[in-house]
Amino acid sequence: MGAEKNENNIIERREIKINDPLPDNTIWIDLIEPEPSEEKYIEKILSIEAPTEEEMDKFEVISPFYMENDVEYMTVTIMDKACEDYPDSTAITFIMTKKYLITTRYDKPKSFDYLNSWINRNKNKIYTPEYVLTTIIDFVVNCCADILEEVGNEIDGLLKVVFEKPIDRKKNSSGFYNDIIRKIGHTGTIISKNRESLVSL
Repeated sequence: MGAEKNENNIIERREIKINDPLPDNTIWIDLIEPEPSEEKYIEKILSIEAPTEEEMDKFEVISPFYMENDVEYMTVTIMDKACEDYPDSTAITFIMTKKYLITTRYDKPKSFDYLNSWINRNKNKIYTPEYVLTTIIDFVVNCCADILEEVGNEIDGLLKVVFEKPIDRKKNSSGFYNDIIRKIGHTGTIISKNRESLVSL
């Protein structure tokens, strides 16, 4: 698990282990595929309820946003694996206390990679838990926009292939159209998962 620490207006990331005290001035705790023991440790020191992967799947449908003991919980669906053969989405829970932002996730969507790179390039900004949260959401939305642009370009390319480029129908039509149908199905899945992510937000 990782902790983002803000000191003298300079942010840095540190890996923390169970029973280690949180670094001073910690503002963001990122739980990536946490073990049950890690969840219990964070729950104990912060007096929160960190949901399990199964609970997150339920929360995103039943109760995506709620407050408990002055702690705010929000579970959203994030587009993931858009560039792979089988695009998917993953649930991420944001937990906001008076001092910390805690994220719990069981996958590594690109938006978080982009965020960490951006933070490394902007170490001197003044970070707060609220600022990190809104920045994460910005990166998620920007990733969705990039994906939609790429899918739009792919669909334009398919339209040109289907309607503008002649083919030898006797020899190639069956394989040609099967390939087109697979590509259309793939782009349809990406659009569906992307829409799910944006609606969730």
